[in-house]
Amino acid sequence: MPQSNTVMGVRMGDKGKGAIEELDTEGFEKAVRAREMLMIVEFYTNSCPNCKAMEPIYRKVASDLAGKAYCARVNAQGHMELVMRYGIQSVPTFKFLCRGRPVGEIVGAVNETLLRNTIVDMAQNRAKCVNSATVLSYDLTGYA
Repeated sequence: MPQSNTVMGVRMGDKGKGAIEELDTEGFEKAVRAREMLMIVEFYTNSCPNCKAMEPIYRKVASDLAGKAYCARVNAQGHMELVMRYGIQSVPTFKFLCRGRPVGEIVGAVNETLLRNTIVDMAQNRAKCVNSATVLSYDLTGYA
């Protein structure tokens, strides 16, 4: 049964079943501190057609990869502090975070395979980020 609204935001699925959590600034800070696994955050706006097209793809990938990554969304229009902190210039932008540090991103609408494969690759290399003082760097071209 789907979760109802929480203090940190709105759940978009079953807890532990690949839910995508809608985060506000406070919820974002709490989520970053509480997560040991790879965190993927989609920055979006309600008026963005590409964001709307990516929503079902992101939900499916999040559900399929439950337990491998923590998936969240942030409405860029309402949380400019986060937008500026992470250098968001376009939506949708998927930021990949390890212990709150950006380790990669995908900007724009992409196909399901590219999103899934990128998340899997980032999750597999997460140990390098967690155990390293340096940030992993990925050059994502958008071509798969």
